[in-house]
Amino acid sequence: MKRFTFLIFLFMSILLRAQWSEQNSGVTVDLWDVCFVDSLTGWAIGDSLIIKTTNGGISWELTQTNFITNSFTKLKFIDKSNGFIQTQGKLFTSFDGGTNWSQIEIENNLNVNDFYFIDENTGWITLADAWFIPKVSMVAKTSDRGNTWQTVIKDSADIIISFICIDFLDSNYGIVTKTSFVDNSETEFFKTKNGGDSWEYTGSFSSGILDLKIIDDSLIIAGDGCLTTSIDQGNNWSLYNDFIYFIKDISSADRENSWFLYVKPTGEHQVYYTDPTLRFNKIYETPLILNAIDNYLNKYCWVVGKNGKILFYKNNITHVDAAIEQTKKFEMLSNYPNPFNSTTEIVFSLPLKENIKLKVFDILGREIVVLANDEFEIGKHEIEFNASNLPSGVYFYNLTTSSNSITKKMLLIK
Repeated sequence: MKRFTFLIFLFMSILLRAQWSEQNSGVTVDLWDVCFVDSLTGWAIGDSLIIKTTNGGISWELTQTNFITNSFTKLKFIDKSNGFIQTQGKLFTSFDGGTNWSQIEIENNLNVNDFYFIDENTGWITLADAWFIPKVSMVAKTSDRGNTWQTVIKDSADIIISFICIDFLDSNYGIVTKTSFVDNSETEFFKTKNGGDSWEYTGSFSSGILDLKIIDDSLIIAGDGCLTTSIDQGNNWSLYNDFIYFIKDISSADRENSWFLYVKPTGEHQVYYTDPTLRFNKIYETPLILNAIDNYLNKYCWVVGKNGKILFYKNNITHVDAAIEQTKKFEMLSNYPNPFNSTTEIVFSLPLKENIKLKVFDILGREIVVLANDEFEIGKHEIEFNASNLPSGVYFYNLTTSSNSITKKMLLIK
């Protein structure tokens, strides 16, 4: 029985390794970050250059050769046109898919520690005047692609703890960290539920944190010299003793599963992913030095590293996986409550990040209100309809995406 179990384990290990392949980046410099917006279109940034692919990494082309970068450089594209780069304390943006870049002006020339843009215009940054012993640190928000910034949190004193990591689940819910890099002894967490207009302290963790991803409205995964998770919006944290050396990068592109790079004390680099129940699955191990990871819909993954290395993983979907995929579809649920008095919640689920329109009509087909006309992330969403100023009666709500349109009925009773 033990031999049989070992053979199964060996077979699965070989199968998973066979799903990985090396792509030809065309460069030999170290690559620091990678970002894909779909299964074909992606970018990687390395020492003084950016490369791009439009065929899933089969081939890469050089698009930029004038960026000063380091291992902390971050690259993020919102779609095929709009991208952002944070490097050497500066923030840059591109409107044309990475062909041209312009620097975003920052208040008082403070250094940018981290950034997150929910769309091409709305974003947040963490700032400080120094990395180790700052005297000024803040979080700022923009609604016009960085042309103007609004300070939403600010600390200033002779010695303060700097705001470092920031991530948002949607346009309202976000998390920011404060970490002291003098002794790396503690990280404090703050959350917002109104897009950064106000923040509240949620808890702390007894180590420094350099990467943070929000998976859903309760689950957060974070790491640096360890891996830790919270299932209550950052109030309490669990440490995983199997990962206490170095978490190098975390990717949560589909907001359902997380992929991360772990460096063992012996130097080997490992790739893990978590399922929704937070079980950790190792799918790759190599002596190569890897720096960053990105995945698309949990089916494709790219890892970049030293000397221009790009590794590609494709999940060969079985009939079981295909059945699971069919459940990740566009879905319009009934509003609740229904019938309702004054307010009700309209619920829908998206398999892809896309633009949606949600409108309400009366029984004569007249448009009452547009509840949403914006780009929404993958997953489940709830939008409130407030009918306190409307008479009792039958109303209809219509949700339209690029490929679907569904209309449902609701009853207002006062």
